[in-house]
Amino acid sequence: MSRLTPFLGRRGGHGSDTATEAVVAADSQSPQDPPADAVVGEPAPATPAEEADRDDPGTAHDEPASVAAPPVAVDTDRWPAHRVPTAAPEIGRVLPPPRPTLGRATVFRRPMLSLDSVFLEGYHVAAGSLSGTGHQIAGTPCQDSVDFVLAPDGRLIVAIADGLGSRDFSQVGARGFGEGVVRAAVERDGLGAAELIALGARYAEAQAQWYGLTAERISFVGAVAVLGTAGCEIARVGDVSAFSLEGGEFTELLENDADGSVNVVHAALPGSPPPEPETCDAGAVTRLVLCTDGLAADLRNSAGVRTWLARAWEAPGDIYGMGEALRFRRQGSHDDRTAVVISTVGNGETGR
Repeated sequence: MSRLTPFLGRRGGHGSDTATEAVVAADSQSPQDPPADAVVGEPAPATPAEEADRDDPGTAHDEPASVAAPPVAVDTDRWPAHRVPTAAPEIGRVLPPPRPTLGRATVFRRPMLSLDSVFLEGYHVAAGSLSGTGHQIAGTPCQDSVDFVLAPDGRLIVAIADGLGSRDFSQVGARGFGEGVVRAAVERDGLGAAELIALGARYAEAQAQWYGLTAERISFVGAVAVLGTAGCEIARVGDVSAFSLEGGEFTELLENDADGSVNVVHAALPGSPPPEPETCDAGAVTRLVLCTDGLAADLRNSAGVRTWLARAWEAPGDIYGMGEALRFRRQGSHDDRTAVVISTVGNGETGR
């Protein structure tokens, strides 16, 4: 029988189990101790010895390994999926949209499309994340994640992360990073963007350890933006990108390789020792765009994409507008597309 041991802790509020307690405590916890936000009823992770001694995941050593059923043949020609009309452009020679698939035993998955559009006092945040066609064809989950919060001190904190495609559970790290950044920002005033990156990475690693995953298997890149009365501070590790959008023009705020290379990762999270984040003081930016490399490459390399997204994001829009913005199709664009558009609306801008 598979071993199911209830977690000892449960998710709580902002009282006793703070983000910093959860992260710092990870340094002193034994492997069997759960993190502070563990959920009751989830399976406890196997120890390395148990993992090595196991015939098949989820099967005890003293039981025969299960035999996988053969794959079911599907007539892919009978995929006339009803598609809602769109004004989004098709750029270059593009193939018909793929038939989305999902592989067996896929865990830690989120929906193929996630959308958000909310006002937070003097800010509007629109976010969208779309699983790339490469993942849809391969049957693997989207590896990007976004999280944000208006902190008690009035600053807006935004985290975005992109799991490394070569790591089998990188989406766990990306999601844990956002949760860690948000919790730390709520529970400790005045943290800078680089400090939030470090705490978010440690939180993600602590969560992964509880799931029985090594830091390497959840590797991701990420960025944090902190917006407040003092302006906008951005920090990143890896190839997540930041742009300002003013007058219909995108301006890159963080430097890339001198040869113009994109999608080249020189550092990732979590790390030992932790990589030093690249930082930027963006000043009083009116509209900030954070995006993962799949979308950033399209912005850099396609005038058509830049024109389309500049029009789509020229003013705060609803979730359907954010979804429509990501529906463009471009030759060679197969990665996850994730963007957060942050608008300062204290000047009376109410959106459309």
